[in-house]
Amino acid sequence: MKFSNNISLICTVYNEANNISAFLDSISSQSVLPGEFIIVDGGSTDGTAELVQQYLSTGNLTGIGKLIIDPSCNKKHSKGPIAKARNLAISACKNEIIAVTDAGCILKGDWLENITAPLVKDSTIDVVCGWYEPLASTFWQQSIAWVIMVPPENVSEESSIPSSRSIAFRKKSWKEVGGYSEDSYSSEDTKFFLELKRRGCRIAWRQDAIVLWKVPSNLKWFLWLNYKYGMGDGANKMLWYHLFVNLGKLSMSIIFLGLGFLFHGIFLFLFIALWGGLIIVRRPEDSIKLSNIIKMPIIIAAKIVYDT
Repeated sequence: MKFSNNISLICTVYNEANNISAFLDSISSQSVLPGEFIIVDGGSTDGTAELVQQYLSTGNLTGIGKLIIDPSCNKKHSKGPIAKARNLAISACKNEIIAVTDAGCILKGDWLENITAPLVKDSTIDVVCGWYEPLASTFWQQSIAWVIMVPPENVSEESSIPSSRSIAFRKKSWKEVGGYSEDSYSSEDTKFFLELKRRGCRIAWRQDAIVLWKVPSNLKWFLWLNYKYGMGDGANKMLWYHLFVNLGKLSMSIIFLGLGFLFHGIFLFLFIALWGGLIIVRRPEDSIKLSNIIKMPIIIAAKIVYDT
């Protein structure tokens, strides 16, 4: 087994008993293992910590894994429990190169090697952004995934903001921006990345550094996710232009939908065409596939909710 002793991998967990074994399996089977692996548990009540501790005592992660249990890293005690837990984990790291992912994900076998390679090979690189693909088995999940996840080949490096499901950086850069903001439950990784960018950090993208992320399996989960991200952006006072763009989209939708119900015909058609057009412009080649045409009613409805 190959180890990179100069790399630390961190993640946070809270009540992930149903998913933690698959997540840890994907770490244990990486093409390159980290020199240390630090997990912060925010006081799980479902046996997650016990499962993690048991896993770390056997197999490939023996000797490199460390579990920190800190009940203050949950919503009962902190406005930003995920950020707080990440900061705690990074503070405990002995290495300069830090890779970050999330429990609940599945890492592709070469993820750690790919996400850290630019940092290992080039001392002028400060941050490496990876990507994530959907874990979507149902018709609903596949439709939602089409809306909320962009394929790596369609990523714009200038405008995209990576998730901390798949990112690596130097510890000194984390220190320079004051770590992850602990002011909100979500969007802490967005604020962290934008601050790294504002400070002039040199950023590399590795579209082959991929984690698999489980797509919301029902409407309630999808709505909660959308609400959480929107509230996080607001709490962190960022991306205000999204608010005005989305308000414009929402206003047009209400007008066309209202006129469509009142007068039928052309206005209802315009309402559907408005959002269908946005989808086609975003990903024209995928839009003409039969499998996606069938999903269009859900895709359009999800696009309206997700964008507004």
